[in-house]
Amino acid sequence: MSGPRIALCGFQIECNRFAPPAGLDAFRAGWLEGEALLADARSPVHSNLGEFNGFVAAMDAAGPWRPVPLLFARAQPD
Repeated sequence: MSGPRIALCGFQIECNRFAPPAGLDAFRAGWLEGEALLADARSPVHSNLGEFNGFVAAMDAAGPWRPVPLLFARAQPD
């Protein structure tokens, strides 16, 4: 496969001054890595990956590319 090789990695947290801090367990609920991250981004029904889904769809439509799915983790306050 030709095209640019692009790493996919991200961390997302929603927090504010009044919310309790999010620990590692909060991130584990939204943790995807490796091929599971890419499969989820391309799935018609996906977890909450934010802009990842749109980015992957746009890159797929733009032409050949080599995604390197690393890690995405997200957390929301309890």
